[in-house]
Order: sequence, then structure tokens, then C-alpha cells
Amino acid sequence: MAKKYPMPIIKVKVIKVNGPCEAGHKVGDTWRFPLIKCPKGLCAWALTAIFPYITTLGYGGKFPWEKKKNCAIASCSDPTNTVTFEITLEK
Repeated sequence: MAKKYPMPIIKVKVIKVNGPCEAGHKVGDTWRFPLIKCPKGLCAWALTAIFPYITTLGYGGKFPWEKKKNCAIASCSDPTNTVTFEITLEK
């Protein structure tokens, strides 16, 4: 039987919206989810763009340019109506 490991909990929060978001995301929208699950209601395009940050934090990585520990700032891929997210490793 495979060994089970504790599943990291990720928090994704909208911190800035530049223009009308097609998915309807607005500042303050927040999702908490275990790393292995897809968060319900989060735009698939945004999830694709921020997924490398989610997995890096979830597996113990860090970004040297980020001031806050266990945190990253990333944006969706829409160049004209960009949504910016704060991604945090909670556990």
C-alpha cells in the first residue's frame, strides 16, 4: 500500500482586477483547497497560469523575489483584463 503524505492546503485570493473579468472574479474572491483538488469556481485559464506557483509552494519551493514566506503573486493570462492573485501555502 502506498504511503500517504499530508496534503498541502493552498489559498488563492484575488487582489487586483484590471478590467472586466469574463469569469466574474472580483477583489476579495478566495479559494482554499488541498493541492490535489481543483478549486470550484476558479477560472480554468487563471488556474492554468498560476498552477506552477501553486505546485512550487505546495511542495516546499519558494520564490526569492517574494517578500512574504510561503506566498507568491501571479496573474492570469488575459493581457487586457488581467486578474492578479495572491497564492499562499497555509499548511
